[in-house]
Amino acid sequence: VPCPKEAHCASKTARSLGRSTAKSNGRVLLLAKFDSWVFANPRTGQPYTSLHIAFFKARDSAGLSSVRMHDLRHTYASLLINNGASIYEVQQLLGHYNISMTERYARLFPNTLQDRVDIVADSLDFDRI
Repeated sequence: VPCPKEAHCASKTARSLGRSTAKSNGRVLLLAKFDSWVFANPRTGQPYTSLHIAFFKARDSAGLSSVRMHDLRHTYASLLINNGASIYEVQQLLGHYNISMTERYARLFPNTLQDRVDIVADSLDFDRI
């Protein structure tokens, strides 16, 4: 999966500064190994082998104890679709072989269909009809 642009930017910034942290768009990213890992354990310099403990801690402190890590994958797909990504782009990003699996992941927000109808309506000149 491609990394967001700010992750690449932060990685390049950290390398040029010779530091293990970089600021990107107001966010601080820890980069223990500038040429290998975007998210590395600051104590070991190695990639995390599990994100579950950090995820559960963040989830519980946010009061979202029923949210599963896999739900984030569905949210990722839905946000992509609702912001204009094609189903084929989402399929590639999620690594699905079959488009039907992607269709299960990507849900339209209720207002998305209305927004699409409004695009067509706005493009019509009703005064001429």
